[in-house]
Amino acid sequence: MPSISGEPLLIDLPGANLDFAVITRESLGGLDESWSVPGTYVLLDPTDASGRTGVYVGKAPGGLTTRIRQHVRVREEWRRALLIRRPYQGFNSAEVGWLEGRLYDVLNSAARIAPGNGNRPSDETLAPWQRQQLEAIIGPVLGVLRALGLDPDTPDQQAPQLDPKPATPRARHEANLTDLLQAGLISDGSVLHPTTSSYEGSATVMADGTLTVHGQPHASLSSAGKAITGHSVNGWEFWGLLSGSGELVPMTSLRGPSAQHDFAPEAATSLASSANPDQRTDAERPEALPADRGTVDLLTLLQASALSVGDVLTVRYKGTEYRATVTADGHLSLSGRDYPSPTAAAVAITGSNVNGWRFWKVQTGQTLGSLRGQLDERDH
Repeated sequence: MPSISGEPLLIDLPGANLDFAVITRESLGGLDESWSVPGTYVLLDPTDASGRTGVYVGKAPGGLTTRIRQHVRVREEWRRALLIRRPYQGFNSAEVGWLEGRLYDVLNSAARIAPGNGNRPSDETLAPWQRQQLEAIIGPVLGVLRALGLDPDTPDQQAPQLDPKPATPRARHEANLTDLLQAGLISDGSVLHPTTSSYEGSATVMADGTLTVHGQPHASLSSAGKAITGHSVNGWEFWGLLSGSGELVPMTSLRGPSAQHDFAPEAATSLASSANPDQRTDAERPEALPADRGTVDLLTLLQASALSVGDVLTVRYKGTEYRATVTADGHLSLSGRDYPSPTAAAVAITGSNVNGWRFWKVQTGQTLGSLRGQLDERDH
């Protein structure tokens, strides 16, 4: 801890291989030369009367102290800055660029934070496995920002219930992007990312409820997803919004639990019209949904003690073993991300539509679908 206000506050998280420095304009000179390394930073303006804090998210591939000195000269608004470095292996220029864009996307979705970047920063040159490693950094950064008095919480963390419509109910789902915009769960300019690391790219939400991908407009999440993958996908499971918790929240979680198992019409058509459906594996075939399918999910298995919180599901796919943990709300946690259904977690691995109930296995070696079938037989 600093002994006087003119000294920087240094925070060391050895378990995460991260160092933070909290400085003011006056205490920048207190940093030693070890901070002249590539990193990412957040400039913090004073909080205004409405409780919103202006921020500027930046990267410093040429060294943090050099870049912050430039901001002392040219940016008058900020009073504090959070500097982020990796002490052992360090960051390269692509990594700090990707972190800059990821932090911007989270803070841009926060209700009480106003990023002042003129354009959305991004660097999409990293390989998927590198991005997955860097995802673990977002949570600690948001934790430090909270300790500094900022509120990076996003609307999904205190999600209001969407008003039910008294008119004839829609057959497809409870909410569309326009509904989510009106409910404040997303905003004009929110950036969505694929929930699976197999794909690169992003989609920007527009004020009219459409999206843009690579500058091209799309009327639906599924259409935007197809622009990334090249084939039909369930856009509500494919796209996610960065949360103030640091996790990527699937869009299906925002529109309501009753729609979690819907498939986009074009995805259903694609599966139904496959040229050789009988040549697919069990896991690749679309699931035959029983009449009471909506009531038999992971949460039901938890309540029936067929599964326990913390149980680990496994699968070996293309020579690699993957492990997903059952959470208290009936979701699956995979590589630090939350997925609302077994299928969503399976798609995150394969990058294509699969039956998650046939894909995942419990510790006894039986599939989730087999376990669910036992529960069905017991109840009937």
